[in-house]
Amino acid sequence: MHLLFRVPETTDYEVLISWISDASICARWAGPQLRFPFVVEELPELLGVGRVHSYSMVAPDNVLIGFGQFWNRDEKTVHLGRIIVAPHKRGHGLGTTLCEFLLAEAAHITNAEKATLILLPIPSIPSWVS
Repeated sequence: MHLLFRVPETTDYEVLISWISDASICARWAGPQLRFPFVVEELPELLGVGRVHSYSMVAPDNVLIGFGQFWNRDEKTVHLGRIIVAPHKRGHGLGTTLCEFLLAEAAHITNAEKATLILLPIPSIPSWVS
């Protein structure tokens, strides 16, 4: 599949919110600062805090299949975040493709020498697991 990457359009945000069905999914995707539910018209502003670079990953028919962002943590480090792939497209390596694009774009437009991707902590392991 040939993929295109572009700046998000208004219709992308409408599709994106359909992938976020509850507060738990929202927190895993965007962190605790984005409250669920949110209004589609407010989403670009809510996601654009600071100097954030947002990108839509679209199929050749211009349908949104992924979204991701990066921002500078400091002069030499970017952080990848708010990465999401359409539920019906998951499991096909598109998240990796999106991350590779974000890293390449960050290297192209910033002075970053490294990138971070903070993962949520692993839940505690039940005592019966040995």
